Amino acid sequence: MFVFTGCYDIGSIEILKGVEPGKWNNYNSKAQVFYALPNQLHKKSITDLINELAPDYIYLNSMFSLKFSLLPLWLKKSGRIQSSIILAPRGMLKRSALAFKPLKKKIFLLLTRIAGLEKLVTFQATDAQEQIDIKRFFPKATIVLASNLPGIVAGQPMFIEKKSGKLSIIFVGRIHPIKNLAYLLTVIAGLQGEINLSIIGAKEDPAYWEDCSRLVNKLPSTISANFLGEQTHDFILSQIEKHHLFVLPTQGENFGHAIFEALASGRPVMISDQTPWRNLGEKKAGWDIPLDQPQKFEEALHQAVHWNQEEFDEWSTAALSVAKNLMEQSDLKSNYYKLFS
Repeated sequence: MFVFTGCYDIGSIEILKGVEPGKWNNYNSKAQVFYALPNQLHKKSITDLINELAPDYIYLNSMFSLKFSLLPLWLKKSGRIQSSIILAPRGMLKRSALAFKPLKKKIFLLLTRIAGLEKLVTFQATDAQEQIDIKRFFPKATIVLASNLPGIVAGQPMFIEKKSGKLSIIFVGRIHPIKNLAYLLTVIAGLQGEINLSIIGAKEDPAYWEDCSRLVNKLPSTISANFLGEQTHDFILSQIEKHHLFVLPTQGENFGHAIFEALASGRPVMISDQTPWRNLGEKKAGWDIPLDQPQKFEEALHQAVHWNQEEFDEWSTAALSVAKNLMEQSDLKSNYYKLFS
């Protein structure tokens, strides 16, 4: 497998650590990854690279990227590449996602419809809602339903002490309005108890981060918020295990890998109802709450603050069970065979 990507993270001016840009990097003997420099992200270099590899399939892991989506689609349309193309919108056709930078996205969708995108690609939908979203814009599209590939599930939750009146919370997500950090900061401001919030994510929207910073500065002395910035995957997993509760009041996720990883670590989650993870409260694995009901977020957080050790352990075990059940019931292998055939 070959992966072509940029050598910078979103909003960063530093090359990714531990990689050699501008050349193929061996990734755990499982894939070759090309971390492209900016001067390698143009039509000729991408066309030459694709034709040199001559892949059977090209998997586009985005919907609205000029270099990583629109350009390969145009190359396919113009006959310059022959590979079959699979396009994964990754939740970008949700109404909540389309509300951000709507003009740019409307132009993109118009251009792709004019180009006959439905005839050029096979769409991957990761859940039933995404199938509906794709059909809304591309009625004649070929769509294969194949859920996201989850990660590793722990054998049992790692022990963490829980005392009533104390709660550690972790937020993992881009610092962007769609991830809704400001919403979380507003909700926790009214909590009673000793609260610690850790925030992990890239500052994708500096203006939004300034708004969040002002909310952090207004928090009462009993509530601390620590921004840990952008971190490696291993670091994030280790931090999730050190907190009692994962919270992400997102405006839209087509899967939510960080949500799964929290559950798979045996940590209850508190999320919005804009993800595929539903009915968590019935299972005592967490909560999925409508964003227009902030009082319910606060009530649930109040409950979590006052968990004792026995109650926390019960919710922790239930969270892990949700992740295990997903893995046991999944028919991912057959769906991905269908996608690449």
